[in-house]
Amino acid sequence: NSMMNETLKDIENLETIVNLLEDGASDEKRSAMYMIKNIIANKKSQVKSFEEYYEANGFELGRN
Repeated sequence: NSMMNETLKDIENLETIVNLLEDGASDEKRSAMYMIKNIIANKKSQVKSFEEYYEANGFELGRN
């Protein structure tokens, strides 16, 4: 399941980020911030694709 693989990869990346932020030098902390921003951008893209798919197929998305 690609969604599960992606979730496992996100967990691995987030664990790496925590280690870099806790123990890393300043360049490693910058790298951790880049990784966080990349994960956020990826998740936003997934949400956009999901919304576009549902809108294109006539489904109504309720958002709070």
